[in-house]
Amino acid sequence: MKHRLGKLLYSSALPPLLVMAVFSLIFAVKGIYPFGDRIVDVLDMAQVNVPTYYHVWDVLRGEKSLFFDPYTGLGTNMAASAGMLSMLSPFNLFFLFIPRDSLHMSMGIFTAVKLMAAAWSMHIFLKRAFITTPRFWLAAFSVLYAFSGYSVMYYSNSQWLDIMAMFPLLLLGLWKMFTANSAIHATQAVRGAALYTLMMTLCLITNAYIGVMVLLFVFLMGGLFAICLRKFDKSALVRLGIGTALAIALSAWITVPAFAQINASARNWGGGSLWDTYMRMLGTSQGFDIARLYLLFPLALPFAVMLRVYSAKARTNAPLCSGSAGFCSLPCPCSWRELI
Repeated sequence: MKHRLGKLLYSSALPPLLVMAVFSLIFAVKGIYPFGDRIVDVLDMAQVNVPTYYHVWDVLRGEKSLFFDPYTGLGTNMAASAGMLSMLSPFNLFFLFIPRDSLHMSMGIFTAVKLMAAAWSMHIFLKRAFITTPRFWLAAFSVLYAFSGYSVMYYSNSQWLDIMAMFPLLLLGLWKMFTANSAIHATQAVRGAALYTLMMTLCLITNAYIGVMVLLFVFLMGGLFAICLRKFDKSALVRLGIGTALAIALSAWITVPAFAQINASARNWGGGSLWDTYMRMLGTSQGFDIARLYLLFPLALPFAVMLRVYSAKARTNAPLCSGSAGFCSLPCPCSWRELI
């Protein structure tokens, strides 16, 4: 077992090395640290992430409390920041090796490390889920995932990149749960459920904001698997429900205080619960904008491929699969922030 795991990790080393090579080339050409004195800190990265990571740097060395900062204003509750700004992300161990006065300069390297991890974890998922796919395509799709539109668009919100590295491993757990027959491959099904529970818990602890989006994805994808798989083991839904409930419970110590503080903040305009705020957003001109339907255009090719595969593997359920795939696109007309 250890030999197989080691071989899998070693064989997935190429995609992160390619990502590192791309970043090194860009940094060298542009004179970005450590090849020059330019930095990548823009927008929210400079205004939000860097100050937060200074706090994390101090926390890692026992100089500050994680949940309270006496140096901001007259003292600030950091519960929401801890839950929403990935202050508990394992990637933050990076700052143990960075001098404090070089922290803001190192954000480019920090971004590269996260996307290298994303390419590595995606390669592990693809290699285990699509075992007959040629190595070239496994590596290519892993690198493309690391440099996807999401990472390029939102790299300045560094806290959202952490989930990119965790998400493929969560997918692997889901894949094992839904494709393993519990009567024949009981061990694989249990391992898949354990991996899913672990990664879902880690996602929610790392960033509750994006963790909610991951839960929404799991809800939709679980229904899609149930409808479209020919040989579907219904016990997988039980394992999914138990795993999700455990993940929510194990992460509640950070998610509940985070959402409670947000609910009491000025972000919850108009008062009431988060659900009331969401419904008010839908009633404003910013809640639903027809221009956001343009976001559906980049999904044309992926949906075409999905429907072709579903039609081939589940001909009797093709209409249901098509409807389910279309349902997955419903959040697109609203911006991701308004889904909360």
